[in-house]
Amino acid sequence: MTTNAILITVAGFLAGLLAGVALGRNLARRAGRRDRLTDQLRAREEKLQIYERQVEEHFSRAAALADELGRAWQDLQHHLAGGADQLASTELARRFAAPGTARSSGADAQPPRDYAPSQNLLRGNPRAAAEQQGKAYTGTIAPLHRASDDDPTLKVG
Repeated sequence: MTTNAILITVAGFLAGLLAGVALGRNLARRAGRRDRLTDQLRAREEKLQIYERQVEEHFSRAAALADELGRAWQDLQHHLAGGADQLASTELARRFAAPGTARSSGADAQPPRDYAPSQNLLRGNPRAAAEQQGKAYTGTIAPLHRASDDDPTLKVG
């Protein structure tokens, strides 16, 4: 074997060795970066899970407190109604009666003023509404009438 062949073989071996070392360091750096990113991702997922548990606990507690508040409000209403029955006149007791009792569910309850079941207006059948009012159906929408002066919506603003 000649000297040139030996030098070329040694130079190739050294170049391969240097390339291997450089590649190994680069891969090790990438692996270290990947491990750091994996650790950061794991830490953020843990923080997110802790936060989600805190939010769930917060809203569960808020719901429980709202239930307690509702029960306390009902207890207060029943107490006031009972006190009004015992201590006040009949008219005053009726005003303080708790909702759902016999006094407050009286027959004098009226439907809202915009409720019109007999005119069939809510069903979207203008022919039936016109016939019910004793008018001939013309296929057009009737013009709106002017509200009276005692209409409370005119006094707003």
